[in-house]
Order: sequence, then structure tokens, then C-alpha cells
Amino acid sequence: MDIFAEEIPGVGDVELSRHAVNRVTADKIPENVFWEVLMRGEVIHEGPDIVWKTGKGIRIVILMRPSPYRGRALVKTAFKLKPSERVR
Repeated sequence: MDIFAEEIPGVGDVELSRHAVNRVTADKIPENVFWEVLMRGEVIHEGPDIVWKTGKGIRIVILMRPSPYRGRALVKTAFKLKPSERVR
């Protein structure tokens, strides 16, 4: 799985954490679904520094200015949503 992506809509350039990659594998999230949600998922702001990208039954949590900041956002984690958590 690639760990860098450029020009993600609503986010900019991102790097994936090892934890996020491991969660995608552990939750058996298809890689193409992960990338589709990252590119086209609904953007939900949870405060000034955290963004969620949600869609297709998964949520991706992104830190906009991680510490140390290296010029790109950090995909902190990704996971499958329970039916009651899905955005309608």
C-alpha cells in the first residue's frame, strides 16, 4: 500500500501512519475502497486539526497538522463503521 498521496480533496497532501495501514489490513478494508473514500468521501471537520473522511462504511481520521509537522497531513487511523455510526 502506498503511504503518500498528493492533493486529497479537502485535505491536501497526506502520509499514512503505520497504524492506519495496519488497521486497513486488520479490518479487511479493500485498498481500492480506502483510496476511493480518501479521495471522494464526505469531509467532516472535528475541530480545527482533525478531519474525518467517511463513506462506503469506513471512516478515515486525518490529523491536519501532526507533530512534528512535515508539510502534509497524517492519516492516523481507518476503520469500518458499525451500522449505527454510518452517515446517512
